Amino acid sequence: SAGNQYNIDVAVTAINNIDPDTSYSIGSSSFTIMPEVSVTNLGKTGITSSFNVVMTVEPGGYSSTKSIATLASGQSSIVTFDDLTIIPGTGINITVSSQLAGDENPSNDQLQQNTIILPGVQRANVLLEEWTNASCAPCAANNPTIDAFVQANFNTIVPIKYHVWWPGANDPMYLHNVSENTARTEYYGVSGVPHVIMGGVTTPVYPYSTPGSLQAAYDIQMSKATPLEVSLTDTPVGSDSIRADISVTIHSPL
Repeated sequence: SAGNQYNIDVAVTAINNIDPDTSYSIGSSSFTIMPEVSVTNLGKTGITSSFNVVMTVEPGGYSSTKSIATLASGQSSIVTFDDLTIIPGTGINITVSSQLAGDENPSNDQLQQNTIILPGVQRANVLLEEWTNASCAPCAANNPTIDAFVQANFNTIVPIKYHVWWPGANDPMYLHNVSENTARTEYYGVSGVPHVIMGGVTTPVYPYSTPGSLQAAYDIQMSKATPLEVSLTDTPVGSDSIRADISVTIHSPL
């Protein structure tokens, strides 16, 4: 934010555990979740009296009210609401409102989110992409940790490493495949190496030797269902060939 800071200004900043727009559940049965919402004091003044935060969801008539006792300036609090039943395939409109009296900036008191969770299946693999360079000292320091993590989870990780053209311009792996290395680097806007992204969206904490860094990112991706299922059966044909039968099941529209 920019401009003058308000004295009293509490913002509803995020719904932490319900994705906006479209995501997928494991299976098609209804399930319950305890919504978690972040509320942040952006004002100069600490909040010392309790105030309510309300979540409503339509359709369905869900409403849950929780209170925050105190909130220091700059502090965030996670509010956990009552169980919400999610029916896969049914879109919902979520509204979260702060009811702090005297809030000088009402523009951020309310957060609205549209969500639809469609039927899917358990994810079987996570795509792990890394950007590196043969002349990069931090890459040399982090790669053993990344490689060990990949090896420990090799049945459920698909690893791809791209080589960039800095800090050493003569990286032989980059020069061997300039077009693809460049395209993927520019697609993600990678500007420093080493750099890891899982599932195209989840970035682990750097350095990757930080305890739990790679595991936490992996767990986030494995917890997300997928709308399609792929099965493959290999059948030997003669003495030198294999026939692969591939079946794709689409559980929800892509």
